[in-house]
Amino acid sequence: MNDEIKYPPIPMSQSHIASEFAKYVTGRWCYVHDYKRWFYLEGEEWKMDNKDAIKKIVVNFCNSAIYWPEAASLTTSEKRRITFYSYIGDILYLAKCHDKIATASEEIGLPPKKKDDRWRYPTSNPRARARTC
Repeated sequence: MNDEIKYPPIPMSQSHIASEFAKYVTGRWCYVHDYKRWFYLEGEEWKMDNKDAIKKIVVNFCNSAIYWPEAASLTTSEKRRITFYSYIGDILYLAKCHDKIATASEEIGLPPKKKDDRWRYPTSNPRARARTC
């Protein structure tokens, strides 16, 4: 049974905002646990987020969350807390574990990551050198 239906998250809690963020980015962004990286969909190809664009998206999302109807009962300090970077980091951490966007490399057409490829990620640039330990 889906736990989110049985036990819905408390409005404006970190789990609620993370769940809403996961719904917002579903189909455009995913977190690949094999690579421990965020990937975005460009055309029909998944590309790795090398510039941490996902962080800008989650910051904007949390900044807009203070205007949601559910946030009307929050105090000014509680609204301010939602926009703190530590709070936003927690939202991103919870979102990457959400079943809507968490995935394995094979599910989006990437080669599975080998255990010895600690710092190697797929790249479209043939001149790019893989960072090794």
